[in-house]
Amino acid sequence: MSTTEALIVALNAQTRVGDGWRPDAFGSICFLVASALAVVATVDRDRLWDPQARTWHGTWLNLLGSILFGLSAIGAYTIPETGDPVSLLWANLGTLLGAACFLAAAVLSRRSIPMRPRRRGAAARSGVGGAD
Repeated sequence: MSTTEALIVALNAQTRVGDGWRPDAFGSICFLVASALAVVATVDRDRLWDPQARTWHGTWLNLLGSILFGLSAIGAYTIPETGDPVSLLWANLGTLLGAACFLAAAVLSRRSIPMRPRRRGAAARSGVGGAD
């Protein structure tokens, strides 16, 4: 069941909300393709519009997160005969670790903004760095 199908089911039957909120293969493939394109863009950074806007650390972390999301999709696959997931551990762990990779990549992508030195008058008014 995809996320869209799960949303439709959840809207139609309140008792089935937990049935579909799990990773699916289509979404994982989209994450992998997007991450692979980002890695290619990072490698070819001289041809980018703004090469300083991306870090290679972030793109590789995104790729690792996408792989982990793929593992969570495999773990969340429900075996039709039993109705059990392949691996509940990987369904949850892959999602958690993948999300952690995405968060770390987002933090790394922040641009550093240099601090401007405070004006001497502002420092004197705040009581910091005053003359002795």
